[in-house]
Amino acid sequence: MDIKQLKYLIALDRTRHFGQAAAACHITQPTLSMRIRNLEEELNLTLIQRGQRFEGFTPEGERILAWARALLAAHDGLEAEAAICRGQMVGQLRVGMVPLASLNPMQLIKPLADKYPELQFSLLSMTSEQIIDGVSRNQLDLGICYL
Repeated sequence: MDIKQLKYLIALDRTRHFGQAAAACHITQPTLSMRIRNLEEELNLTLIQRGQRFEGFTPEGERILAWARALLAAHDGLEAEAAICRGQMVGQLRVGMVPLASLNPMQLIKPLADKYPELQFSLLSMTSEQIIDGVSRNQLDLGICYL
């Protein structure tokens, strides 16, 4: 088992589509399917309900997915901590925000980008409900929305 397999599993949960998950991970769909099958074999569990297309996660798959998210968050935290020890701020800041006419998102991002050039930003236009869900599922680091 490796971190990439867990990332593939999480991408499949996010997209609910094998092809889109593969594209998001910058690999081919057969590679994604094979790596997830390898994970299933290693764990001796069926994680995904398969038919003509992705049908969802099995109950066991949902449990493993929760662990995968926690492990990936810990892995990302470890990498970030090592970067901080080296005096760097690296990684990706995932920001979800509702479209606001009064706020230019670059006003928020530019000062951070200038101060931390190694930090990558992902800015997504979302509804308030999607943002709250994304933050709670550790798919977003920051959310700007209406409550």
